[in-house]
Parts: sequence; C-alpha cells; structure tokens
Amino acid sequence: MKQITIEIHNGSVQLDFKGFEGKSCTELEEKIRPENLLIQEVTLKPEYELEPLDSQVNTSCIDA
Repeated sequence: MKQITIEIHNGSVQLDFKGFEGKSCTELEEKIRPENLLIQEVTLKPEYELEPLDSQVNTSCIDA
C-alpha cells in the first residue's frame, strides 16, 4: 500500500513516502509541491534506487 505522510510544524513541512518504488515518489512530490517552496534537505530511502516491478525485465527464463 502506498502512503504519504505530511507533517507541518512551525512552518516546516516534512513528507514521508511509504510503499513507493523507484522515482514515482519524486514525480508525485513534484506535482504536489507548492511553487516557491524552499527545500532544505532531502533524504532518499533505499527503495528510491529500485525500479518499479512493471519496468523490470525477468531474464531468468532467457537462454543466452
């Protein structure tokens, strides 16, 4: 299940994307980010480097 948690505290906004693979979370973040928002820090989770399952190619059945 995909989930986005948005916390706003003292004018600071924190987003946490759970259940996303690859760069789909970045694409969504760009769509929902207000204009002129200053980004101070970005921490990428290990899942960011994964490719979504529908774009991966299964090579285990291919004879080379």
